[in-house]
Amino acid sequence: MLGLDELNSIPWNGVLSGLATLMAMLLALGNSKLKKILEQTKTNGGSTLKDQLNRVEDSLHNLTLWVEASQHLSQKALFKTDPKGKFLWVNLAFTRMVGMGSEELKDNGWMNTIHPDDFERVRAEWQNSIKEDRKFESFFRIRNTYNKETVQVKATAFPISTKENTIGFLGNWISLEKVSDTNLD
Repeated sequence: MLGLDELNSIPWNGVLSGLATLMAMLLALGNSKLKKILEQTKTNGGSTLKDQLNRVEDSLHNLTLWVEASQHLSQKALFKTDPKGKFLWVNLAFTRMVGMGSEELKDNGWMNTIHPDDFERVRAEWQNSIKEDRKFESFFRIRNTYNKETVQVKATAFPISTKENTIGFLGNWISLEKVSDTNLD
């Protein structure tokens, strides 16, 4: 078992990046394709293709659990979207940053945190990135709905693509500084 010093010495950003890439590649195969292959094969006690695929499917499921748990350890606010840019998942750091629960942030709920003066610009930048299937990067202000603090963030997201299409975006928000409420008027 690793001690706290060993855990702190692990380059988590690299681990998370590698796991995210692996997950994207495995998800690109598609669960339906795995199930179809499994249905077409028969088991004989551990050595058939079906048995091997069952082990791969179990390993993939376990890896998914580990990746999600690891992402919750990150201090960065992480998110995952569908191909249309609608939020599917955020980590705990993201919910703390904005003061909203993960269910409230799904789809386009995250846009409710954007400062009104930045809203139209950020919405247009996000939509253009989705439409053009390219990296999104923007600086804008958000308002934490719980503690009412306004924070400047840098948001970045990358399209995750297979050979055929984009399956979604993976990104993060980094808090840059708190903004005085007097600067909001």
